[in-house]
Amino acid sequence: MWRCGQCGNNNPEGNQYCAKCGQPRPQYPDGAGNAYQAPKKSLLPILVGLMLLAGGILIGMFFVQVFGGDQKVDNTLSAAVTQQPAATVTATATAAPVYTVTPTVPVRTVAPTATPYSARTVQVSYITADGPFAQTTVTVSPANNVITPDASMVPSGYSPVVTGPVTIAFDNNGAPNPATVVFLYQAPARVNARSVMARWSVPGERVIFGSYEQDNNTANGKEPVEWIVLDTNQAGQALLMSRYALDMQRFNSEWIKISWQDCSLRTWLNGTFYQSCFNLHQQKAILSSSVVSRYVDRDVQTYDKVFCLSAAEAKRYLSKNLLLCTPTSYASARPVAKKNGYCYWWLRDTTNRKNDANRVDYEGIIEEYGANTNASGVGVRPVIWVDVDKMLNP
Repeated sequence: MWRCGQCGNNNPEGNQYCAKCGQPRPQYPDGAGNAYQAPKKSLLPILVGLMLLAGGILIGMFFVQVFGGDQKVDNTLSAAVTQQPAATVTATATAAPVYTVTPTVPVRTVAPTATPYSARTVQVSYITADGPFAQTTVTVSPANNVITPDASMVPSGYSPVVTGPVTIAFDNNGAPNPATVVFLYQAPARVNARSVMARWSVPGERVIFGSYEQDNNTANGKEPVEWIVLDTNQAGQALLMSRYALDMQRFNSEWIKISWQDCSLRTWLNGTFYQSCFNLHQQKAILSSSVVSRYVDRDVQTYDKVFCLSAAEAKRYLSKNLLLCTPTSYASARPVAKKNGYCYWWLRDTTNRKNDANRVDYEGIIEEYGANTNASGVGVRPVIWVDVDKMLNP
């Protein structure tokens, strides 16, 4: 017999087609040459499923009894258990818990704000193969950021090697870049100082040394300073005094009893003026000199790079014409006491009263009785000793 897979009808072994539906007999011989019998459906999976369902229901009822209290069980489950008397259940509404959620604020990294700035300074060095011979600082800003060599900083005869303009940039904090600028020069062949000492040794001879504001136009820079040679010595050193009154200063800021040693004019000459007028190379050529000043009844000794003449030195070194002094345009722009184009100028002695200092008037007369130490409108003619060899051969 074989069973039709279409309708389930059992057919005799000899039939090749189902007698009920006409379906062809399957051709799947087994190892013995017989046709496969259609597999019979098993009831085992159904029974297992029912048992698992019943077990799940019983477990559910157990948990309801243990943990559910008097709560009403679902009708589907209640049908499988013994009915209990209905209990009155009062439902109490429980308010849902309210959660307050604080929104998270994102952390933002803020780039630092650039530091406000208007101007900064850059160190400028002038050098040769032997090292620096001059240094200065230059104020720069975004609107004025190109640095060119200052001719007044370079000794005569030096030839430029690397002296092109330098453009300064600024970072976010306003710092200049580069912060240091270097200009390179070729030094001339060494000069024999003795060969030029002849013209330096004549009183009244004019020489150029250093630079200072004189035309009262700061936009065009400082002007070279003209000096009068007063004296020289066998060591190749020259005593120089400025031809013009380069500035107007008080002998002292207050009218008090005071000597050259402690006055504000000495401080200004050896500080502000010295740094402004002379570059590094020139400063090396200026000697620190022993200076003796009269303070009424006694002498006071100091050691100065820059000073004023004493009354005795003015008498010794200066003719009538050299005692007359013309102020520069820069000096004249300040309060100044002058006549016929000539001005008063300071000496360093205090010979009569301790709160008055000596000066030369606009007629070239040395006033040893002096003027108040805090008098304004009096000019300054700086005096220096210079080592000529160091000046000419840095």
